[in-house]
Amino acid sequence: MSLQHRYPSIDKDIAKEVNSLPTIPDANLDAAAQFAVASSFENSGQMCTSTERVYVQSKVAPEFIAKVKAIASRYKIGPWHDENTYLGPITNERQLSKIDLHVKDALSKGANLLLGGRILDGRYYEPTVITGMKPDMQMESNETFGPIVAISEFESIEEAISRTNNSIYGLGAVVFGQTNARAVANQLEAGMIGINKGPGGTGDSPWVGAKQSGYGFHGSQEGHRLFAQVTVVE
Repeated sequence: MSLQHRYPSIDKDIAKEVNSLPTIPDANLDAAAQFAVASSFENSGQMCTSTERVYVQSKVAPEFIAKVKAIASRYKIGPWHDENTYLGPITNERQLSKIDLHVKDALSKGANLLLGGRILDGRYYEPTVITGMKPDMQMESNETFGPIVAISEFESIEEAISRTNNSIYGLGAVVFGQTNARAVANQLEAGMIGINKGPGGTGDSPWVGAKQSGYGFHGSQEGHRLFAQVTVVE
């Protein structure tokens, strides 16, 4: 299973990242499902690192999808001062309309709505789970930036890799699996790739995006050099 994430570099404010999460058959499905929901719903999906696309191998898809739906159904929406709230409002009406447009586009093209899918008063969008995502849908090719877990099944890992990489963006990606997880990760076109965990390096690792998900990077000794002028004095 693969979750593709958006991760920015220096110019994140003008970049878009469609992040992906591929899941391999031998993955820990409980951990993968928990991550898929938490990452997709983080800040109501309005994070550069939020998961936008989830690809899961068809053999384990029914079990994985059931786990995702069960976890997602426990998320409560409301104001941030409510300690029981997990999902807050969408930033503005324009973004709210975009989320709803992407969901309706997917449903009109054959996707299945398992949970949510509605705008609520107070600029909230219901926590939503969709299966049957396809390449011609807006939510596969563009950034939805909302509380949506969008799932697609694959037969071969080559298909999952191809669909993950079929984007002009590439901030981050996550691979869940055991035996071949690193081999899959090495083929993904993203600046930061996590294996059985979120993307983004630890310690002094740089924060970096690939393709149109930013130019350059920041953090680490190498990243700081991008903000400095190299001078030669003889």
